[in-house]
Amino acid sequence: DFNTIFENLSFYYNNPIDINNATEEELRDLIIINENQIRQLLQHRNTFGNFLSIYELQTIPSWTLPFIKNIVPFLTVKR
Repeated sequence: DFNTIFENLSFYYNNPIDINNATEEELRDLIIINENQIRQLLQHRNTFGNFLSIYELQTIPSWTLPFIKNIVPFLTVKR
């Protein structure tokens, strides 16, 4: 349903997900991140610790620069 997708994206645009505390369910709820990207983000965080910057997403293999540019408005890094 496009209304649900729009509502979810609008919510996360106004309330970005903190990638240092995001759960798998929260990331999945964003809809535009696939399962592999979620798994790799969580694995990266577990291996290297909290993100210091949103730019660290570039080190995750399945997170391409065009994808990161599209997803950044919905994510944040809080320390």
